[in-house]
Amino acid sequence: MEPIKTSPKSLFDAWNCYVVDVQTRQSERQAYMTIARTKTAIIRYLLPHWGLPPFSKTNLTRQENEQALDFMKQIELEQLQFGLVAQDHVFQANQVPDRLQRTYRAALNRFLLWCQEQDWFKAAVGGEPKLLQPLKPPKRSAEEIRKNKRNLQAYDMPYQYALGVVKGDVINLKLQQELNAYRQFRLAPDLPAFKPVKSITVDQELATIHQVLGWLYRFGGVNNDDLSLNCIAPYAESGSPDAEAAAQQGIALVSDYITWLQTPLAEGGRGSTNKHYELGVLAVLLNVARFIYRHEVSQNQSVALIQALKKLKRQQYSLSLQQSEQRVSANAQDRVTEWKEVLAIVEHLRSECLPRALLKNQTRKQPIQYGHLRPLTAIAQSYQKFLLFALMSYIPPNRPQVYRNLIIKQDNAVPQADWSGYLYQNGKSWYVSVWQNAKSEPPLKIPNFEYPDGRCFYQYLQEWLVEYVYVDPKGDHYEVKGLRQAFEPQHPYLFTRKNGERYKRTTELTKIVRETSYGITGKTLALRQLNALFNAQIQQTELETSEVARRLAQEFIDAYPVFE
Repeated sequence: MEPIKTSPKSLFDAWNCYVVDVQTRQSERQAYMTIARTKTAIIRYLLPHWGLPPFSKTNLTRQENEQALDFMKQIELEQLQFGLVAQDHVFQANQVPDRLQRTYRAALNRFLLWCQEQDWFKAAVGGEPKLLQPLKPPKRSAEEIRKNKRNLQAYDMPYQYALGVVKGDVINLKLQQELNAYRQFRLAPDLPAFKPVKSITVDQELATIHQVLGWLYRFGGVNNDDLSLNCIAPYAESGSPDAEAAAQQGIALVSDYITWLQTPLAEGGRGSTNKHYELGVLAVLLNVARFIYRHEVSQNQSVALIQALKKLKRQQYSLSLQQSEQRVSANAQDRVTEWKEVLAIVEHLRSECLPRALLKNQTRKQPIQYGHLRPLTAIAQSYQKFLLFALMSYIPPNRPQVYRNLIIKQDNAVPQADWSGYLYQNGKSWYVSVWQNAKSEPPLKIPNFEYPDGRCFYQYLQEWLVEYVYVDPKGDHYEVKGLRQAFEPQHPYLFTRKNGERYKRTTELTKIVRETSYGITGKTLALRQLNALFNAQIQQTELETSEVARRLAQEFIDAYPVFE
């Protein structure tokens, strides 16, 4: 093969130069093996990532070989910097055995390193080229990951696939304009039928949208230039013959994506079992459909795609509830049966209220070591769970909804129908006053327990409501007006959801109690069960309810070791 006269402009040109160089430097047999392996590495395990349909047969026909070489002319030299990452995606998508991965990764790497040494390649990429290596699976540690299935799922898919996350990804101009318009519409809708949402909500929605688009690009065979929000939610004029077809197309895409999420890793999927995430995906895609059909929605027109997505979401939610109940029923024999187990859960949650997680597997001779600094919202969520369980244990409520509807006392507050009472500070002490039939009962003083590590319960209340000093990853100190503000709540209730809204249903707290207990102990705990366990303790004494709770909790705290 004669060397080309001009500087290479594409992968095809670079390949021809490499073949000539290999044939010049190596013996005939060595050159044949090198060229054959490199050609297979490129055609079978690189080009499919960039759009070449994969060939099913082991040996390529002459026509297929010419098709692949012709496709190489479309690949610009700049893209080769990301060749190893692109090849790795093909490996993972097709579950290529490790032995073959090592062989063809090495072959492609030799070719790319050779390109990196050529002046024409340096000129094409605008300087010294640097090959991007494949992403490696993150190292797991029990200190950084909560021991529950939902958090572990984040690490089950070690390779990122969201559009724009992998270096080398390009978001086409039309799609970027659509994403910008979606963000602006969600933050400040120009139609009265829609309400604005917080920027953090939009960021989460866009992250999900990028994941779906990345799946379409890497696994769905959609070209980058064709990626659009219409790929997720096809548009057809309402009432037209195409409306039903567009709805079916949209539902088929959603179903295929969820199926892929559920497919085991060994079969090329993500291996997710998180039904909550799947419901979140449906909610985001429903919002995308509302954005695309916003004018029809504002005119109260029925949109087939939106109605179909709502129906699918209801079905998925019902399935999620059934599976949750089945899981609880399957573990019904493993329930918290003693009051000291409840208090042990409280103390475990308190041990998680740290800005840095403790590293485990440390010897006694080692100084205590800590992991990375946790985000402020993560610390806030740990505080909220601890305070919820602590208050329910130290001052057990007479009704399950008491702490859900408990507000932070405000000046001249007029009792509302959905308020159960208020929390307030008088001097150095904190009190809970519960309302019965719009009348306030005598306030109960919250005990200020001192824990074995020297901290007191009031410190946690102060840091949740009044002031918390936070040190960011750069070492800068910030004083925030209570960790509760990390969720930007727009209501006076003591406990708040992550999106800043109040807990509206008792089942929400029931779910938190049950799942938190199960994640820590492997045993379930319900609010009614908590009260039953405590009432069993009351029957053994003639003391008042609050006094029994304080005595039992203090005895437990005095006997419980310090968490290290």
